[in-house]
Amino acid sequence: MCHEYPRPKVDAVYTPEVDDYIAALVQGAKAIDKDNHFLQDKVLNITGPLCMLFEHLTAMSDSSSKDLTLSQDQVQTRLRAVPYSIRLVGNVSSLISATC
Repeated sequence: MCHEYPRPKVDAVYTPEVDDYIAALVQGAKAIDKDNHFLQDKVLNITGPLCMLFEHLTAMSDSSSKDLTLSQDQVQTRLRAVPYSIRLVGNVSSLISATC
């Protein structure tokens, strides 16, 4: 699913890279833990499908078509939940980043 709906082209949803020489220059800085970097990448991959879901729900919300399989109340409820999901993914990503 993540290959079909990749992450949006926004810096905020890409795992930050630290140059290797920084650890030698800055006291207390450490090199990136590869396991945490891999985990953070996997967590951020969720943003692609979530953003696509948000776009589709927004289009359904703006549509006045009677062919919708969901009621407008159901669409609105799901539309309100998606931003919370995206923020939750961001919080998890930043917590992983803090432990790297």
